[in-house]
Amino acid sequence: VILPEMDLVLDRAIQLRSGVTLVGQGRRTILRHAPGRVYPFSGYHNYGMHDAPLEFTDGLAPGMTVTMRDRVRGGFYETFARITWVEQGWVGLDRGLHSDYRQDEEPFLATSFPLIYAENARNVAVRSLTLDGNRTQQPVGIGACRGAALYLIGTDGFTVEDVHEADFAGEGLGFQMCAHGEIRDCRFVGNAGNGYHPGAGSTGVLFEHCESQNNELAGFFFCVRANHITVRGCSFVENRVAGVSVGTRDCYNLVEDCDMVGNEGPGLLLRPNVRPVEVHSCVFRGCRLRENARSTGRAQIDVLGDAHDVILEANEIQGLAGEEKAGIYVAPSARGIWLD
Repeated sequence: VILPEMDLVLDRAIQLRSGVTLVGQGRRTILRHAPGRVYPFSGYHNYGMHDAPLEFTDGLAPGMTVTMRDRVRGGFYETFARITWVEQGWVGLDRGLHSDYRQDEEPFLATSFPLIYAENARNVAVRSLTLDGNRTQQPVGIGACRGAALYLIGTDGFTVEDVHEADFAGEGLGFQMCAHGEIRDCRFVGNAGNGYHPGAGSTGVLFEHCESQNNELAGFFFCVRANHITVRGCSFVENRVAGVSVGTRDCYNLVEDCDMVGNEGPGLLLRPNVRPVEVHSCVFRGCRLRENARSTGRAQIDVLGDAHDVILEANEIQGLAGEEKAGIYVAPSARGIWLD
């Protein structure tokens, strides 16, 4: 599917089916998120129902993609769905709710959605597009488990190339339970969440020559059991929490020839996970870490928790002028941290 030069406002997500490649004209093909709205539930509704009761339905229409959650829980308790019908006080959904939603926990539906997503697909690709999340016009965003500006879940075989994205009310690029992917020559900046978020059981993915800047969380966030992932020749600059963050069961990963510069937290953070979900068997090689830990963190590299069998090889480390912080901090509980 080839998109022409255009500036298109979306009130629903573009879904990629198996075997589909979506190609634009680079910076001349812009997909923008429409301004968002919030629709409070009118009462309790329970897990598995293919509909939702709302206080009002003005502006909703079949085909629109929406998210539903409450003010207490997020994560995979959130529901992302497509509207199938609209009646007074009700909308139909193409899937069952992922949670019970109690009225005293203020459940709501919001017109928050990925601009592009793939679900349980094989062999999909996105190339040469510009994505605008229109963050300032979103009263709420979509959570990191259920969405991102560009989002994939349960997908095997995917390519993302030359995608420039900014200002999404959530993650920039995120995927869950995915395998065998390549992300090259992309830029994800100014998001309310992380820039890049390989998550939940994903494996066998290459990131190459990508940029992430000015995100409210990390530039690159390894989530839960994101394994056998290579990050090469990328830059993570001026992000709020960390340049690169590695955590729960994130093992057998390689980060090499990357720049982590000017982040508010550590350039590289190995989060304080303890056994049996500790970080281990990762290599960080030939990276340049400069002027990080500006407001949080003990060092340019923080190795926390029960991390073990981690190799830090041939990295260049430069601290922040006037700050007496270590280049590398290793927690007493960490073991087998190799420096070369």
